[in-house]
Order: sequence, then structure tokens, then C-alpha cells
Amino acid sequence: MFVTKAKVKGKFVTLGTFSNLGQAFNRGKQFVENTASATFKVESGGTTVKPQGFLGRGFAPSKSNKGAIIQQRSFRIQTQGEKIEISSKGRLFKKRKGVFVVRL
Repeated sequence: MFVTKAKVKGKFVTLGTFSNLGQAFNRGKQFVENTASATFKVESGGTTVKPQGFLGRGFAPSKSNKGAIIQQRSFRIQTQGEKIEISSKGRLFKKRKGVFVVRL
């Protein structure tokens, strides 16, 4: 059994459990490509699985976080889901800080 986890708001959250290693990596890649998250990893029995042969274009192993896979910067924020998530975070930030844009 392979568990796919993605980093959301600084913590790894479980995306699902898969019996096939390829399905586990595909789920992680799909999640990262369509959200603002950029990091995921696949675990089996508590240990991280190396992504040999499963990394496609735009993904690389993390240098700082062992066993994690990151989406390269040049491939981030391209899908509609990522753009919506980023703009909603910006609006929330402005609302919390008391910075409002007044349009006349």
C-alpha cells in the first residue's frame, strides 16, 4: 500500500492510499499541478519511496526535504485552479491586514 501526501499550509496532508505505485505518483502530480501546493511525497510502510521513472517534465526531487518531490518554479501557477487559489489568498491577506482597494 502506498500513501500519497501533499504539503498544504506547511504540513503534509494525506491525499489517498493506493495499491499501485504509479497511481500514487500520478495522484500526487495531479494534485500539485492543479493547486497552489508544490510538494508531495509517496510513502510505503512509513518510509518514503524514491520516484525512479515516475517523475515527468516539471518535477524534481527536493534537495532540502528528503524524499519529497517538488514542482519546478517554471511550471507553477499555470492552471486555472492555481490562479484562483492564489488570488483568493491575496484577497484574504488584504482583508486581514485592513488594506482595502477602493475603486471609483
